[in-house]
Amino acid sequence: MINSFIELVNESNTPTGLVDEMGIKKVERLSGSDMGAMRQASLDLRNRQPVKPKIFEEVAGELILKLRQINRSSIIVEPISNTRNYYIKFPTDIVELMQSLKSINESKFIDLFGKWRDVYPTYSDAIKFKIDPVESFQRSHFPGGGIPPSLRGIGLGYKMYRQLLKTVEYISSNTSGSTEKDKAWGSLLSFKGTDGIPNEDDAHAIIGANNWLAMDKAVPTAKKIKVAESFIASLGGTSSTAPNKFDIDDELLEILPNTVLVKLNRDYIRSLVTDSRISREKADQIESTRDEADRLAQERQAREEQEAQQRRAREELSVRERLADRIRQYGADPDADWDIGDFIVVKAYLYDANYSGLPIRRVVSRNNTEYRAVKVSDAIRIDNGEITPSSADDSRTTTTKSTWVKVNINQIPDLTRVNLSTAEIRYVEGLLNPELVAARQAEVEAAAARRLETDRTQNAERAQSLATFGTFPPTGAELKRDMSNRSALRNFELVKKFKSQDFTRNLQFIVFGPAQRDMFRNNWGIPVFIPWKGSQYNPRPISSLSELTESNAQNITLTNPVNGFSINYPFVGLGLTGYQLSEVTMDDKLSARSGQHYYIAGHQNAFGIIAKSEYGARNTSDQKFIYVKAYGWGDRSVSVRLDLLRKIGEPIQI
Repeated sequence: MINSFIELVNESNTPTGLVDEMGIKKVERLSGSDMGAMRQASLDLRNRQPVKPKIFEEVAGELILKLRQINRSSIIVEPISNTRNYYIKFPTDIVELMQSLKSINESKFIDLFGKWRDVYPTYSDAIKFKIDPVESFQRSHFPGGGIPPSLRGIGLGYKMYRQLLKTVEYISSNTSGSTEKDKAWGSLLSFKGTDGIPNEDDAHAIIGANNWLAMDKAVPTAKKIKVAESFIASLGGTSSTAPNKFDIDDELLEILPNTVLVKLNRDYIRSLVTDSRISREKADQIESTRDEADRLAQERQAREEQEAQQRRAREELSVRERLADRIRQYGADPDADWDIGDFIVVKAYLYDANYSGLPIRRVVSRNNTEYRAVKVSDAIRIDNGEITPSSADDSRTTTTKSTWVKVNINQIPDLTRVNLSTAEIRYVEGLLNPELVAARQAEVEAAAARRLETDRTQNAERAQSLATFGTFPPTGAELKRDMSNRSALRNFELVKKFKSQDFTRNLQFIVFGPAQRDMFRNNWGIPVFIPWKGSQYNPRPISSLSELTESNAQNITLTNPVNGFSINYPFVGLGLTGYQLSEVTMDDKLSARSGQHYYIAGHQNAFGIIAKSEYGARNTSDQKFIYVKAYGWGDRSVSVRLDLLRKIGEPIQI
């Protein structure tokens, strides 16, 4: 009986009601007793009462406790197909708690715990990891702020990072990012074990000054060595592996071959011996390997330098053969040494056939190992005592003589073909042998005369063709239309530069063809031809109209800035006329007469034409203007600031 009674009492652990405390579960066994009837009545009453639901805070506490106690191996890091992203997934009991919290108060659940893939399976931005490609050592990221604040400080971040590491084999990070990320990494990189014996959570670690790498120990040894060697190399040399800013865990250190360890700082190797992490014999082996590696590296470097030198010599020989005429034109001697007083050209410019305006400079000074060369016009001023070498307008410096090539001025066949002005030519000629100068001058003059005569003969037929000069608008309205449509021109980028401040400041001349001179009586503007050289991306005005008759005029183009039409060399015999330009002053404005011609140099819309003035005026901001009839007397006058206008001089026949 006693035993039966005890058994009956122990059958129940439900602490509800007086009768329940007896621990009897099966009512039917006491159906004939008063106690059985009383218990049945009690149970019936309880069953009729609703079960009180758990509140949000209770479930949240259970969830946090579960996540705190979770074994990291229970966390699944699931790769997202065709990406380098990984979702975090939890065991069923944790997922059920999350779903329960979502059903109680979804907004509060999201605020406190975020959106996890388990609860929001279709949400693409659910909490996840992201890693960079292999070449960046799979640097890890935790987008969206990482772990929600309510789950920080319970060890979950470390466990998630550890599972990510196990999934992708190795990850890296650096000093950027959140404090929470750094805490997780601090735990990840620290030793895991007891009494020096690592447990299953322990990972390989390489720590640099500003970045670090963790690697799962299950990675094959060959891959461990490869990843470690690459990461060490990425740190930036032996100085980056000094003992105060670098370390490797002992297990990884043990398997790394000496060929990798030689890339570490010597002081770091010595510190390993001091700390008894490697033996003296091991350190000596590393040093021996280092010496051999240094020897092989020096041999390899010497071999590569020799091969590079031979390759450069072959390439330069090929360039010299290809540009033999150009080198001869400049009297360049690539094999000659040069010093102060010599003339030079920049080697890179000489060997670039696309660089047409190759400047010749004279070496004028040396400061320690730095040489300075200036353009010839500055060299003249230096010789005259007007300026010092350091105050020259156009100079180049070098500490490496190979960057410049000597120019033998007595070997230049034609000084007019090497981008020298008339004054510079005279200066250079004065430095040459007088007899040689005289002979060359006679030869140059004779050649120039023959060339000019040839140009005139060749241009006789060309000058008679209207197509040589292009078309001109027959009315002011059509001129206005053409000027408004300039943005559609194929060479508009060139045309646009004609109105730039740099260009207009240096523009000294404009050119007319025969038909344009006849248009002086028009009431609307006359498009001009602008003489320029250089590239269409960097055009430069010519310095004198005489350049149009010289042998190097092949580098000059005459372009109509209204329609973009261009005339190319030769120019002699075409019946061209040049007009020198000069600034317009306030006195010119005050004396301006109606019908007086001005060149519009830099106006936003009306640039590139000669037009007649109407009158002068002063606007409310006290700026000076002259009103010009750009589009005829029937159209509104255009106000042009004085600094954007130029007076035109007397005609000069070309």
